[in-house]
Amino acid sequence: MTKLRDFWRWSERVQDRFGVRVVLAVLSIVVIGGSLGQIALRATSINRDRNAILEALTTTSLMAGDDVARSLKEKGTFEAGGREWGDVSLRDASGAIFGPDGRVAIPLEVAEYCLRNEAPSWAPAWLVTQPQTARLGALSISAFVLLVVLLRGFHELLLTGLLTASAAFLARSLGLLDLGWALAGIGVLGWSFLLLLRAARTGLSGRGGIRATAQLVLMEGARTGLPLVFIVVMLVVLPLIPLSLDPEAPLRYRVQTFMSWSLGLAFWLAALMTLLLGCSTIATEIRDRQIWQVVTKPISRLRWLVGKWLGLAVLNFVLTATSCVSIFFFIQYLRSQPTAEGLAGREDSFLLQETVLTARAGAFPTWDELDSEQLGQRIAQIEETDPEIRARGGMGINERRAAVQELRELHNSLQRTVPPAVAGAPPNYFVFNGLSAAKDLGGTLTIRSIFHILRDDEHERYQCRFIFDRGGGQQPIAVDQTFVPTMSHVFQVPAEWVDDEGSLRMAIQNLAPAAINFDPDDLEILYRVSSFESNFLRAALVHWSKLAFLAALAVACATALGFPVACLASITIFLAGSAAPFLARALYWYAPAAMNEIDFSDTAAGISWVFEVIIHQLAVGMTWAFGAFGDYDPTGALVRGRHLPWSEVFNAFARMLLFWTGGSLLFGWRVLTRRQLAIYSGSG
Repeated sequence: MTKLRDFWRWSERVQDRFGVRVVLAVLSIVVIGGSLGQIALRATSINRDRNAILEALTTTSLMAGDDVARSLKEKGTFEAGGREWGDVSLRDASGAIFGPDGRVAIPLEVAEYCLRNEAPSWAPAWLVTQPQTARLGALSISAFVLLVVLLRGFHELLLTGLLTASAAFLARSLGLLDLGWALAGIGVLGWSFLLLLRAARTGLSGRGGIRATAQLVLMEGARTGLPLVFIVVMLVVLPLIPLSLDPEAPLRYRVQTFMSWSLGLAFWLAALMTLLLGCSTIATEIRDRQIWQVVTKPISRLRWLVGKWLGLAVLNFVLTATSCVSIFFFIQYLRSQPTAEGLAGREDSFLLQETVLTARAGAFPTWDELDSEQLGQRIAQIEETDPEIRARGGMGINERRAAVQELRELHNSLQRTVPPAVAGAPPNYFVFNGLSAAKDLGGTLTIRSIFHILRDDEHERYQCRFIFDRGGGQQPIAVDQTFVPTMSHVFQVPAEWVDDEGSLRMAIQNLAPAAINFDPDDLEILYRVSSFESNFLRAALVHWSKLAFLAALAVACATALGFPVACLASITIFLAGSAAPFLARALYWYAPAAMNEIDFSDTAAGISWVFEVIIHQLAVGMTWAFGAFGDYDPTGALVRGRHLPWSEVFNAFARMLLFWTGGSLLFGWRVLTRRQLAIYSGSG
């Protein structure tokens, strides 16, 4: 044991030499570049070839006699990106490849078949198919190893790697592959968390009241053990979430559920830790009179509060980075899990890549709105034809308002209803505007639809036809689809069908025996604008900005209140902000009646109305004050595969960090300047 201790101390002393650190850094970069760098370059090449193949397959047609379609049908090979792809197996499967309209029905499956031997056999499949992930992984691991060398922790890295690799190998040798990966992840990420904490303390070292206070907060967090409890719970619970998912469910649903649960769990645990530690670090120092030593030193009360907030914000950054990295790699592990066999499995894999693990923007149809003149004419017609309303001399204000709302809803509902097709009748086109960016990006557009018909029997199948008007005198293109009521259906079309004004005209021809209708947000055109990896990074930054505000909130509450009451107040505000979006939706349906509609001679009715008004106003005030906190929902955007733009990240930073955090700290400073801190009772 003594020899091991001596060897450990010797390895620490060796890393104090500048030359040793340079050699270790160079060797690490060479190893990482030779492995992950090669994967990144190969992934970029495969992604370029995949885009070329998909572009060739989605723009060709047997009906038009295109060379690509004809060669694929006759030989099983075709040319794309300057190379020839395919073999006779594709020719033998041409019946399944081409649809009734002569277009390639399964372009993604054909592309994956052509690229099946392009990736290195030793590289993880999910990493090779994601070039941006491979590049980001190479850069991140390189930066991490350089940080390890800078902090003289290379021997700790080797020991952690050896122990986790041994535990993972033992678990895999026993047939417990999932447990092996979980043990490896827990060991590496747990040590990474401690290393990042050490890096944070090193970065905050030096002279300066704000940095010194922030460093003391990190040390207090390590002493209380709250951050360590958080990271242990995260690393233990995360591997258990996939085990609790239904293995028979489609893979895309399992990935979505894991993202929702894991990101939600990480944020709520970090939020509670922040509020508890933030209230404790201020209230405890005031209660135990430790602040007496602070106010006698050359540091203002505002700088002291900012230092407390900075320490909590840095701690939250470390927690967010560690938890998000672990969640990200669990997602990559889940995406590589096998899907069901046959067409259902291929569709599941396609939808996972195109609707979940992506960053898409969308466009809805442009609807006609009833103007004031049209509404006035229809209201007048109702007043003339309804004898009861005519006898009262017309509608009242509230009755007119309700009638206008009903007329608008009816008008919009009729626009979203497609009757059965009539021979010779011209199609009714839906116009999607704002697609110039999609046309410039190229690639494909995804048409997403959810239809309702008759009793919405999910055991029935119905036919419809989507007709695309390409303008310029070109022949419209029809795409036949089979749909199941209430189920989401997607298919892809080339982005080049968008006209120069950024619009796409699409008609739905109903081939079913009854009318089809859909909700306002159930007919949409989606297109990829970014990658899942960059979207995940932006979501993590928004989460961190919300946690930084909660740190300022806890600090501000603790300046005015004792620890228990400060915790209660800050947690109440946090819950109110989180529930504000739900309250806003509930307020749409919950509204007290107008005063002139209440019979106040009925005492019970009057008291009930007063309580309803009070509750309604409280909910409205809560929604107005805290609604923005809950409106920022990066987890929901990730789960739905929706693009989270940088503008929203900057908006969150401006609102959370500049206005709300700044306002909270100023409130706490104002309380401290007016609070008597030097009261001594003579006991204790």
